Amino acid sequence: MKLFVILLAISAMAFASGTLRGGPGGVANYTLPATDAEMDSYAYSAGEQMDNIGASFTDYATIDDYNGPDGELLTYTMWGVTTQTAPTALEIMVVADASGAPSGAPTSQDSYSATVSDTGMTYGSYQIWLAVVDCSAAPIALAAPIWVSTHRNDGSNWYPIGGTTVTGTEGYRTLAAGWAWEPFSNSLVAGDLFKVLDGNVSLERNTWAGIKNMF
Repeated sequence: MKLFVILLAISAMAFASGTLRGGPGGVANYTLPATDAEMDSYAYSAGEQMDNIGASFTDYATIDDYNGPDGELLTYTMWGVTTQTAPTALEIMVVADASGAPSGAPTSQDSYSATVSDTGMTYGSYQIWLAVVDCSAAPIALAAPIWVSTHRNDGSNWYPIGGTTVTGTEGYRTLAAGWAWEPFSNSLVAGDLFKVLDGNVSLERNTWAGIKNMF
């Protein structure tokens, strides 16, 4: 019952597009983490954000497809809102692909520390938080196609923000226990999650020109 009340409150209070503010084109002064390669990027843009977003805590989860180069994920950056305190840790959730959709239960779901800062912008009446999840101590291997996202599991809620531009396949979410994934467009709107994945790209995906430049 408590979760149901929270979801109703978010829907009623946070998704009125007329109350949204913030500069288009991304967050001011945002700097990518200092790693070898940007693996995937869809930085926050107020002009593209979805006017309904899914939850990612307890039995709720949101996820997006990854079709970038094979490599190791070191940081996952995202934008989200909460009705409670900002998270200090988030799980990185990895789900296998099954013909263009997430296949079921995560293949990994480990918790990592998160550095969270206030962007100075709001989504409805809620602060938009910029969360950088650091998994560099235990890098996560990514081989496309695969599905990756963050999930909160500390007893508080978390709503990752997504945008309406879809690259590849739209995002998916779960609404209950059991890992029954459904596309955002079933009950929200088609979109991708705002996120930046940074890490080390596998050597075999480099161009021959890049390899020659090493010598």
